[in-house]
Amino acid sequence: MKKTVCFLIFISILSGCNKEPGEVLYKISYTSDSTPSPIVQTKGLNIEDSKSEPDRHSQFGSFITSLTPDKFTARLLDMRFMNENSIAFEGYTLQMIGDFWTPDDPRRIADFSEGNTVSIVPLFWGGPNTGSDGRYGDTEVNFIYFSFSTDSFYQEVELPEQYKTIDLNQLNPFLNDPGNVKIENILKFIHVPFVEMLFQDGKVWPRTYAFGNTDITTYYNFNEWHPPVESPLSMFANLTAIWSHKYTPFIFNPPLPGETKTITTVVSFDTENLIQIYTGIDNIPYTSDDIIVYAPNYWERISVAVEIN
Repeated sequence: MKKTVCFLIFISILSGCNKEPGEVLYKISYTSDSTPSPIVQTKGLNIEDSKSEPDRHSQFGSFITSLTPDKFTARLLDMRFMNENSIAFEGYTLQMIGDFWTPDDPRRIADFSEGNTVSIVPLFWGGPNTGSDGRYGDTEVNFIYFSFSTDSFYQEVELPEQYKTIDLNQLNPFLNDPGNVKIENILKFIHVPFVEMLFQDGKVWPRTYAFGNTDITTYYNFNEWHPPVESPLSMFANLTAIWSHKYTPFIFNPPLPGETKTITTVVSFDTENLIQIYTGIDNIPYTSDDIIVYAPNYWERISVAVEIN
């Protein structure tokens, strides 16, 4: 009988009774890529024609400046690797973060600005070759997908001084939410007001970011396009997601008895000049209708790399 089995990553690979099982140590590291953005941050007024710049928005008025947040974190709901098939079709999933943690577990926090590292014991969800004794049957699994889901990105950023006494219309609806504050020209805010305006054509901003098995990076509304049921991407049905090419698949070979392997996954979010400010409808800088948004195609700033030692 074929079984789908969930078990801890500390696993025995061979059946020798007098040998210690192999061990896998797992770490997730977060970093902010320091590669400079083509947009140079300015301290004063620097209005330019946004339509002539591919890395700027064209619908929010003239460009004023771009900013790098001092603090940038995410609260993760899920993170996993997957091979070519869904679990229902005898696929494998290596789940690092999921519903087996409490919502307030500090290991859910990805601190891209400070570069934290989280040590975890993930779960394997296995396909047809997992024995009834709980031992991992396959000696090789090709993880061609990586994904994570988040309910929020959080940033703290210093706006130009001209905004000290200005109430920004865009932010007012969110100031009643805990954690969202504007103190003079200091913003401490979740990402929602900075991304919802980017998807006003009937789309919803993405909460899931999938990587691998594609040549491009793009937005997918899985309410409109459903991946084949045998694909692990089918788990994103009825969701919105970014599907990115910035991932190199890796082959996982479970350790031999007595052997220890360390897997380190580095998730990078380039926050350099991530936040952009525009003049809004009146095309006058430093007024209440100015617009603050993430840079175009901000999801292109996310990448993931895996190292096994």
